[in-house]
Amino acid sequence: MDTMEAILIAVLFLIPGSFVNIIMDRFFPKSTKEKSDFEKTIYSVIYSSIIIFINILFMRIIKNMNINTFEELQIKLRNINFFIKYIGLTMLSSTLFVIAKQLYEKIELWIVNKIRQSNNLATESKFETVWDEIFENKAIDLTDTYITIMKDGQVISHGCLKRHSPPSLDNKELLLVATKEFERFLNHDKMLEDDEKLLDIIDKEYYNLNNGVLIKFYNNTKLLNYLNE
Repeated sequence: MDTMEAILIAVLFLIPGSFVNIIMDRFFPKSTKEKSDFEKTIYSVIYSSIIIFINILFMRIIKNMNINTFEELQIKLRNINFFIKYIGLTMLSSTLFVIAKQLYEKIELWIVNKIRQSNNLATESKFETVWDEIFENKAIDLTDTYITIMKDGQVISHGCLKRHSPPSLDNKELLLVATKEFERFLNHDKMLEDDEKLLDIIDKEYYNLNNGVLIKFYNNTKLLNYLNE
């Protein structure tokens, strides 16, 4: 196998699938089990095969280009103009495939939940984990959200949530700001009557049973009103 042939095989069977994975990880991140290099290669080949089918279908319908074998496609890819156009078509097809995949997953989830509801079963979430449901949920506004992080009953830190790591990373990280200021508000609340407290309402709590981490999400309405006075 010469160098050019190796490049063409990569363009056909590896690069499209890798591009699909990049789009999904960047725009639709999920907390999933880390795949081995072998699994990543298998997924890339599967996705690439679908992209090849879409590309050939497009070339037949739009360009009236009749390609019946991979050998014919590889021969055409040796032409620089065709090669560049094919790369552009692959990027477009990959994007359309990701959109169709996301739409299919939403429809599938809707059908599954309709069936589960009809059998009086709890509905499934579109999120892989509770972490995703909180931190990757567009319906939950985390702007100016104040939290306390605890582990095994001990306070680790607290403050205003500024940024969090994407769910595709195994190592979850949070960036907190105004930690000292928030700590003063928490301590001050302890000396106030219940109706005067600024942080007496906790909207939700995240708890990880495996590592004992508890995150409290405070209702920030009273605190923000106080700060804006």
